[in-house]
Amino acid sequence: KYAFGSKSGTIGTGLGGSASWTPSRDLGSQIPSSTSGVGTLTLETYSGSTRIGTSTKTFTLWIAGDMYPTFTSLTLSGRNLHSDGSYIQSVSSVTATITGATGSYGSTITSYSISGHGLNVNSSSGTSSVFTNVGNETYTATITDSRGRSTTKTASIYIVRYQKPSVAITNMYRCDKNGNPQNEGTYVRVIADYSTASLSTLSRTYTIKHQKTTEIATWTIVVNKASLSYASGTIGYTIPNISVINAHNISITVEDNYGSATATNRVGVASCLMNIEKDGVGIGKFYTQGTLDVGGE
Repeated sequence: KYAFGSKSGTIGTGLGGSASWTPSRDLGSQIPSSTSGVGTLTLETYSGSTRIGTSTKTFTLWIAGDMYPTFTSLTLSGRNLHSDGSYIQSVSSVTATITGATGSYGSTITSYSISGHGLNVNSSSGTSSVFTNVGNETYTATITDSRGRSTTKTASIYIVRYQKPSVAITNMYRCDKNGNPQNEGTYVRVIADYSTASLSTLSRTYTIKHQKTTEIATWTIVVNKASLSYASGTIGYTIPNISVINAHNISITVEDNYGSATATNRVGVASCLMNIEKDGVGIGKFYTQGTLDVGGE
């Protein structure tokens, strides 16, 4: 007979001088927090139906080498993914989750850990910070049971490079309606270079607006979110209705699905040799204030 923890049973009867016994793996449930335990083996001898002797010895039972905790998977679920399902640098993050964790023959799960780029938690689930790098990233999940045995799984993702839009005004001048330079023009030609990420299905637009420098609370939008066909290039636009007697701030904004960039420049009062008004005289510029309004440095 055997006894181990709260379990006992008969190995066999009428065995003669020897017997062999393979302990059931279910006996592991009697030592959920250890890799070994002590039980007893009892030999009873009979003469007919009469028990005439008993001998008991102890034995040590070890948990099998393959009796480890298990879990179904490490699941990676993206947050703020691109429209094609890609992970995007500076935009996306990931939630990692351990699913289906279970102990082995009586053991219980005592700890979880998940680690990887932007993520280091001691729990069955966690969300990374927004990605700062590009390329392959591997996340590692580990569970440990009450016997101190651990099981590990990994899962990987690929992060696509993303750069925020940039824009710079490279030239701006007063002109006629056709964009030809003109000192006294009531149009302004603005030229800007821009660059955006080269992601597929990325939406790219630009907006142009202006304001009088004396009325900075008010903007007039002349182009509102017009589409850009290429990831980078040059924008050229002729803005109408720019008064010759006012300086204007000109602003151009380039944006995509995830970010934007703005460049602003100033076009001054229109230049001329002399402008005489009832309240004063402008020299080298149209008169705007004071008695003698002189342009230049």
